[in-house]
Amino acid sequence: MMRRRDFLAEHIMDKSFVEDVMKSIAWTTLCGAVFAISMVTLKAGEYFQGFVIFGLFLMLSTLAVMYVALHVVIPMDSAMYPDDPFWDEKSQELKGVSKWSEAIKIFVTRHKIFYLSLSMGYFLYAHEVANYLAAKA
Repeated sequence: MMRRRDFLAEHIMDKSFVEDVMKSIAWTTLCGAVFAISMVTLKAGEYFQGFVIFGLFLMLSTLAVMYVALHVVIPMDSAMYPDDPFWDEKSQELKGVSKWSEAIKIFVTRHKIFYLSLSMGYFLYAHEVANYLAAKA
């Protein structure tokens, strides 16, 4: 019997998953940099260039969201087999705090809360990159 974290650990250790995570971090860094450039350009009074660069940011951030969702978040979710009835059976066998913590884990996994927060983490990272670059400009 494999545990949920075993499924997840096996998936995370896969070379292609690590590459996808690194690529998604690069995408979000690029989005943060382009956003910072567009804000600096707009503050400098060059509105046409600023809005063109901001449009590029919107296009790149849309592609980044799609990349993170398709190559990181959705595969992580399916690697845990959240719809497997084993997780409900396991929570029924436990008692006390363990039972409630397992029920919370199942809820967080099945309702995609963990993966939503993971996706938001990427873009909070991009926001910090943008703030850093804008402060340096």
